[in-house]
Amino acid sequence: CLGQIAKFMSDVEMIISFTVVMVLGVVSLILMGDPKGDSSGVWIFSIAIFFIYSLGYPIGHAANIGLFSKIVGRRPQGALLGWFSFAGSLARMLFPLMSGYVENYFGITALFWILTFVLGLSATAVFLARDALSELSR
Repeated sequence: CLGQIAKFMSDVEMIISFTVVMVLGVVSLILMGDPKGDSSGVWIFSIAIFFIYSLGYPIGHAANIGLFSKIVGRRPQGALLGWFSFAGSLARMLFPLMSGYVENYFGITALFWILTFVLGLSATAVFLARDALSELSR
């Protein structure tokens, strides 16, 4: 799947596009509201999770690792990839704790808005640096 997408998009374009796909998934959770007693909420939730965890994250993450590898080039990558993995692991530990506090004090909608902001900021940063990233990855 990634190989087919790579024929049409660069790593930078994949990172931006699939981060936007994750934003769409999170926004659909915001628009869903409180699904108590609403059977359509299950479908909206399922579609949102599909966008986030089946499309956005895996393809965006793979493109991110690929871009990182191209930028580093022939230099030793082990330590840098180790730090990259460490940061991801740390995020997977801290995010559930932080999101629990945000949800507890501000509500689930605030949490989804924060996620939308962070993902949007990430996509914007990559978009603004796309030329430099593309040049470094050649």
